[in-house]
Amino acid sequence: MSVSISNGVTFVSVLLQASQNLTSQDRLFSLPQFTGQLVGQNATTISSIVQDSVRALNPRASVSNLRLALSSSPPTNGTVLQWFNVSLQFQVGGIQTPENGDERTDLSWKSFVIASNVTIGGVEVNTVGSAYMRAAATFLQTLETPSLGTFAFRNLINNRVVTPIGLPSAILKIQLLNFTRFLPPVDTWQQSYDFASRSTIWSLIADPNLGLVVQQTSSEPHVTEKSSSGFFYVLKATISAPSRSLARGDTILAFFQDTIETLMGTVIVAILALGAVTYLYERRTLKNRSSRKPKH
Repeated sequence: MSVSISNGVTFVSVLLQASQNLTSQDRLFSLPQFTGQLVGQNATTISSIVQDSVRALNPRASVSNLRLALSSSPPTNGTVLQWFNVSLQFQVGGIQTPENGDERTDLSWKSFVIASNVTIGGVEVNTVGSAYMRAAATFLQTLETPSLGTFAFRNLINNRVVTPIGLPSAILKIQLLNFTRFLPPVDTWQQSYDFASRSTIWSLIADPNLGLVVQQTSSEPHVTEKSSSGFFYVLKATISAPSRSLARGDTILAFFQDTIETLMGTVIVAILALGAVTYLYERRTLKNRSSRKPKH
């Protein structure tokens, strides 16, 4: 998630790059191949869903100019990753409060979650666990059943170990448009400065191991062979605001006065000040020299 704070509006861009090689375990598993988008009038329904989710955390927020897209690659045999890329862009208004020419922006809505189905062309892009992975969960249960097989298996859902009996219900928790992991206040995120854009940046890596991970370990003595398969994605976020902006909890105090004219004025004042100091120094030096008596 990338959030950019501008004067009067906040821009949000989400790119979820999920991938799967679970087909290497369950040869019947695959994700739908599809490329398409919802924009304008076609995005009215999803725009309302996103706005309701954002307003659950900030009642004044309003969502506009939403675009939702999906691009997924063809199914494979699991030796090559199948990609499932979901992108979501929109603007958020109603969260800004003017303050002496600057602006306070409330980002408490950043951890919004969409629990309902979201589809593009009949393809589910949010609740992918319940839509596509139930049969795979049943298949993985059989792999974890105690046996005299060559391999031992362990399953993790969203970075937590799940027992075979709990796998079918836990798989339902895989929802791509769930950003609750962005709950920590912005002022606790890592802060940096981007000189190219003259922006203050806050960043957070929320969780690098979301989705389903199937860990396979050899049961043979003295063999340490391990492999992983599953459905993977990472959640991380960045927030950018004009230079000198400050974070207080989830509120960004953004300064928009650092225009070219302001910066040039600062430079001119600095040059004048330097000139005044140089003039006074030279005047004092000359005065000291003239006050010295020549030696005979």
